[in-house]
Amino acid sequence: MQLIVDHIIFSIQKYGGISNFWIKLQQTLQKTDDIKEHGIIYTKLKTQEVEARNILNNTRIYKKRALTFGKYDMIIPRRVDKDLPYHSSYYTTSNSRKNIVSVYDFAHEKLNFKNRNSLILKKRALANASHFVCISKSTADDLLELYPELCLGKKIEVIPLAASKAFYPRNKTKDKFKNELLFIGSRAEYKNFDIFCELCRTLTLKAVIIGGGPLNNQEIGLLKDIHWEKLDHINEA
Repeated sequence: MQLIVDHIIFSIQKYGGISNFWIKLQQTLQKTDDIKEHGIIYTKLKTQEVEARNILNNTRIYKKRALTFGKYDMIIPRRVDKDLPYHSSYYTTSNSRKNIVSVYDFAHEKLNFKNRNSLILKKRALANASHFVCISKSTADDLLELYPELCLGKKIEVIPLAASKAFYPRNKTKDKFKNELLFIGSRAEYKNFDIFCELCRTLTLKAVIIGGGPLNNQEIGLLKDIHWEKLDHINEA
C-alpha cells in the first residue's frame, strides 16, 4: 500500500501532543513492510525531535513546500496523485479521492476559543475528508454533534491514544515528587493555568511547570506566594 503523508505539524509546533503523536505514528509506519510512505516535507522544521530521531530519513519525499502565508497557505489543497490515500498531520487537505483526517479535539469550538483561521482550516479539511480517525470516542461524539452534515456517508474510526513505552514506573523516585503538582505544555487561556496556580496555593503544593515557553508577567503574578520551578523539557534518559 502506498500513502501520502503531510508533515505540516512539524512546521507548526516545536513540541506538543500532536507532533509527538505524529512522530510515534511515523515510527510505526516505517516498520510496516507493506506500507510505502511518500511525504510532503516543509522547508522550515520547528520540531527538533524530527531531526533528532531521523523520522523523515526513511520517507520518500513526494514534494517540498514552503509556508509562504502561514496558516492561510495551509488552506490551499495539496495537488497529489488522486489515486493515493492522503493523510494530514494537521487539517490540510488535497485533491486525492481518499483524504484521511486525524481529529484530535474540539476545544476551540466547545470553549468558544476565538481563532477564526484555525476553525476555517479545520472545517475545510473535515468537509473534504473521506475518512476520519478520532483519538477517542468523546472526540468522535463531538465530531458528530458539531459537524453532522460533514459526516454523512463517511467512515469514522476511533483509535485511542496510549502511553508511550518511554513512560515506566520508577520506584526509586517514589517520594521525590511528594507535594508537587505538574503542569505540562501550553498555558493558553483555555488550559486553565490560573486554576492550577490556585490549587497549588490552596493545597500548599510546589508547582512544577514544563514547556509552554517563557512565563509572562501575568503568569508570574499568578504564582505569587507559591513555591514553583520552571523546566523547558524532560529528558527521556
